[in-house]
Amino acid sequence: MSRGIHACGLLLAVLATTPVNSQEARGAAGPSDARAVWIAFTLVDRVVVPRYAALAKAMDDQHAAWIAACSPKGDGPSSQELFVAHREATQRWAAIEFVRYGPISEDLRHERMAHWPDRRNAVGRALDRLITGSSPPSVESVRSTSVAGQGLSVLERILYDDAGRRRQMSRRASERDRRCAAGTAVTGHLAILSRSTTDAWTGQGGQRAALAYPAEARAALVRLATDLLTMLELIEGRKLALPLGGNGAESARPSAAEAWRSNQSLRIVRMNLEAVVAFTTAAYADIGGPPEALRQMLTDAMTASAAMDGVAVRHAVAGPPLRTQLILLGDLVLSLRQYLQDQLPEHLGVTVGFNSQDGD
Repeated sequence: MSRGIHACGLLLAVLATTPVNSQEARGAAGPSDARAVWIAFTLVDRVVVPRYAALAKAMDDQHAAWIAACSPKGDGPSSQELFVAHREATQRWAAIEFVRYGPISEDLRHERMAHWPDRRNAVGRALDRLITGSSPPSVESVRSTSVAGQGLSVLERILYDDAGRRRQMSRRASERDRRCAAGTAVTGHLAILSRSTTDAWTGQGGQRAALAYPAEARAALVRLATDLLTMLELIEGRKLALPLGGNGAESARPSAAEAWRSNQSLRIVRMNLEAVVAFTTAAYADIGGPPEALRQMLTDAMTASAAMDGVAVRHAVAGPPLRTQLILLGDLVLSLRQYLQDQLPEHLGVTVGFNSQDGD
């Protein structure tokens, strides 16, 4: 059976499981159209939608933890459950953070989830407004403030101080109540944001359904490939490079790292890379998985990242041997991006000529 005939059969199977009527598709579906639709659905069903669903659950659980901790019988904003919930929510976001295509691009949803890099202390100023404002924070007031004060980054500041220590419960009831109100409001907002993003993908007439149209499927492949390449550039050029600083350890800037207060900087990188592995595995599913050269590059990057997982970024950038390992990880990510930039668009049958950071 030829690849084209097989792809047409795959398209019929996909359309049979999607809510979109195949007769409403925009234009006839030839072999290349069939393949584009099949790959788009594979990426969305294996990677995008499950990860948004996991994010929504983590955000719901985090909000529930804040409600329980801040109840009359709770332990307040220093409750162990809040730190655990924040860590899980942060990691679920890191696992889907690379996607900027689709509903997450609407209404500044992506920017609302987390704010980094924070070069001008916008998160700190937003936290001050939450804690010291004239009225207690609410989900509505959080939504109307700057994006720096709406997401996981400001929640980290509520839980951790500027030395990276867990904040202890204040003896002053007013401060305890204010932090409880701020944390509950931010997590409530994040829960709504995450759930609405998931629903916008999976609901009737949502983003997933549109992929049955070949033109929409091709556009999705362009955007998702662009998003993947942009994430690899972000990892190498910012998430690792900013805390490393210049050429020597004396130029290290650990406080420039993402989520350094909660010691999640390098765990986030690992989760970002794991998402790259999941994406490429799904993208090459029509030929049985990534080519051997790409598979080895993915393995090397994940192995190097796993070796740094759990290491505090201030130790990782301080000097050899950890600093050397971190530089090596950056080199591996750079090589991976260069390979995918050359090979992935051709495999998907699309052209990628820019990244999603262009024009920002």
